[in-house]
Amino acid sequence: MSMTKKELMRVEALEEQIRRLKALRITDDVAPDVHPPKAFGGKHIGYLPVLVSLRSLNSRVEKCYTECYSHYRGPDAHDVAKKHMRSQGPVDLYSKESDAWRAVRRHTEEEMLRTLSDIDYRIAKALTKEAESV
Repeated sequence: MSMTKKELMRVEALEEQIRRLKALRITDDVAPDVHPPKAFGGKHIGYLPVLVSLRSLNSRVEKCYTECYSHYRGPDAHDVAKKHMRSQGPVDLYSKESDAWRAVRRHTEEEMLRTLSDIDYRIAKALTKEAESV
């Protein structure tokens, strides 16, 4: 039996609500598990979260290659001949892309929690001001 247009819209609204409720959680911290080599000549490959503020909507995870003195990131980071975006200094990386995305999510959660906390403070301040003026 097929659903009416109104029923379909209700189901879609409920599915969206379920997605939002599932998103309301705090992700466990995940620490990088690929550390730069200590000796010259060593190379490690992993994933690097590229965190962008502004609600982290432009954050991304890139394949990265780290040495004891520098790191490279980009799609061909593993290919010495095609190095992209070389940077000074070694970095800690994640061995799994999913862990790097968890780190991006955790960063976004912290950013949003700070924003919500600031909004709550402003609401409380406004309520106090309104109560005093009555």
